[in-house]
Amino acid sequence: MQSASLTPLSRAINSALLLMGLSLSASVLLVQSVSAQEQGSATSATTTEEAAVSKVVSLPTLGIEVNAGRGAMMPVTPAAMEQSYGATAGGANVIKPPTSGSQSTLRDILGNQPGVTLLDFFGGNDHPAISIRGSGIQSQPMSRGVTLLVDGMPLNDADGSFHMGMLEPRNASMIGVRRGANALNPNAQTLGGEIDFLSHTGTTETGALSLQYGSDSTLANRFGIGRAFETWDFHVSGSDQRTDGFREHSRQRRQAFRANLGFYGSGWENRTWLSYTNQYFEIPGPLSRDAALGDSTYDGVTDKLPIKPLLTNPHRHTEGWRVANLTTLYSGPWVHSLGVYAQRADDIFQTPTQVWDTDLNTYGLQYIADTQFKLFNLGGALSYSRSDGELGVSGNPNQPMMPLRMMHHQNYDIEADNLVAQLHGAWQFAPNWTLSGQLRYVHTTRDVNGKMLGLSGQQSGSNSWDWLSPKLALAWEPNDHTMLFANVSSSREAPTLRDMVQFAGPVGAPILGPNGQPVARRGLTYVRDLEPQKNLSFEIGGRGLFNHQYGWDLTLYHADIEHELISYSPDGTNTFIYNYDDDTRHQGIELGVTGQWSLDSVGNLEARLAYTYNRFTFRDGIYAGNHIGGLPRQYISVNVDYSIADLVFGVNVRGAIGSSYADHANTQKMSGYAIWGAHISYEFAKESTVYLQVDNITDKRYISWTSTPNKASANQDIYFPGNGRTVTAGVNLRF
Repeated sequence: MQSASLTPLSRAINSALLLMGLSLSASVLLVQSVSAQEQGSATSATTTEEAAVSKVVSLPTLGIEVNAGRGAMMPVTPAAMEQSYGATAGGANVIKPPTSGSQSTLRDILGNQPGVTLLDFFGGNDHPAISIRGSGIQSQPMSRGVTLLVDGMPLNDADGSFHMGMLEPRNASMIGVRRGANALNPNAQTLGGEIDFLSHTGTTETGALSLQYGSDSTLANRFGIGRAFETWDFHVSGSDQRTDGFREHSRQRRQAFRANLGFYGSGWENRTWLSYTNQYFEIPGPLSRDAALGDSTYDGVTDKLPIKPLLTNPHRHTEGWRVANLTTLYSGPWVHSLGVYAQRADDIFQTPTQVWDTDLNTYGLQYIADTQFKLFNLGGALSYSRSDGELGVSGNPNQPMMPLRMMHHQNYDIEADNLVAQLHGAWQFAPNWTLSGQLRYVHTTRDVNGKMLGLSGQQSGSNSWDWLSPKLALAWEPNDHTMLFANVSSSREAPTLRDMVQFAGPVGAPILGPNGQPVARRGLTYVRDLEPQKNLSFEIGGRGLFNHQYGWDLTLYHADIEHELISYSPDGTNTFIYNYDDDTRHQGIELGVTGQWSLDSVGNLEARLAYTYNRFTFRDGIYAGNHIGGLPRQYISVNVDYSIADLVFGVNVRGAIGSSYADHANTQKMSGYAIWGAHISYEFAKESTVYLQVDNITDKRYISWTSTPNKASANQDIYFPGNGRTVTAGVNLRF
């Protein structure tokens, strides 16, 4: 067994919070006993939302009023999510998806949030890169670094990996983001934090129909229907999305089905969810800088080997099932939530040189309890998840380069376990001052076993790690609409199973033994020994409302990372992952500002700005002083809407300010860009609209993303161009 070592500061924090955790544990037992006697005659809440939300208090959030209540660690209603995420003593976002305009992609929903940088590979519902504090941004395609939750339970597998395409943003009634160590879910162990998608139920959507058509033969349709009765409700939705893509070899198709059924009574609720997603998309691959920025070439593909997409046919097809159940009990001041879930993903990912075929089953159990009293609140959680399945890797049969096509394939049995115990508490030790702490124990394992014998290189690996992740936070509310906060935390992020299995190279010559006879041949892949990266983070900031008209949200963070999991792609098709030998540092600013102005009889004006500053650097080692490549240094999004009667006109701009580096050696740069858009919508009935929107009005050529080699050459195929001008029209009906 390998244990993660702790720095002296981490050990000090761990010791302090361990004592705090033991004290909280004893308090839990005492308080529950006293409360049971004092509140034995108290009546239970009569509705689910009344049970989740109680009185109004002065905890601010950007543009919404916050309610305080029970169930903060596991919100089950939109109102409870608003109060839970809005009251976080750290960087957090609460997003209510709009009822007008396009809602078909993650960019439509999350693209204008402070602290969330979203970069497209080639548009639509492919695998966009979502960066929160740079966590996991090096995984390509992005598959770790953020914990994705659906109705409070992990979508990630037990090793921390996820399939972005399994999300259906149009089925969310509310979305919450807790950035960094502010995440409360026990499974959220990454520097990026958590994003929770709260599904529509029969109480939030009784009927919906969305029809959308746009450039590149893009079609996006969705229906949803639900009903709520005295003691139960149901909701069913289905969606279909397809596009030819703006580049050659970039067709996409995605189908999703969601259903849930809820029962509730006095002091309890039970809900079951069922989901199915089938996604297929072609991968056009990267281009050279000149091709990505050229008017006649940005929408094409490279003809260079080994990529050559029109011949090698890179694509991805993922099919996933998921069933989950959550029981919530309200007992006096306590809320108990017991969740179970099971999911299966069949994933075929064909790159220009390899075919990765993964069948993975994941099972999870999650128990959360929390309570709130006048001066303090307590919470605890216990979760266990397990993933097991098979991973087969073979050479791409369409690859014309003979050594690559003839690589020796391998089949792996893969397993991962994740056990987490967590304590959380907050104490209002003085008027308007709150001290909170969290302590998390994690035990996690990774097992990869190659079934084909006779291949050189390490073909199996087994690792087990244990660690403590503490957090200490201080919050001050100087008035009814302002919160200021500071926190310090440490965390770990273990590699995924896919991280451990890596490309080894072409077959080459046989390896000869002493008698001159072959003893082994080079396999296509091997198992690499990786360690968890270790994060020590500091954060200060605040948010609030001014004059009930202006909202602000500002967070500054600093994270020192040991042995960061870094990836690089030397040729735009093969990705390698390793622990950087020395330290890295992630620093940033996350700023959100909103404003609302009444123009009396001539309408209303609303504006929103989201600005994210990223400074990710290598502190020591071979790249000491360099910037970690791939992400824009500064990213900004501005939206301005003018409304009069039932009409809304809006303009927006998003983009990267200044240049950033495309490689870790900092030899190649990506230029900044500004992408302008506009939209108009008309509400012809309550929450029913028709709309027209234009993105990239000027048809700007820009680089959205890079495959990030260690050191790039001047015209290497590593760049992904951004979408050109697109026009979209649609109708959203609510009934």
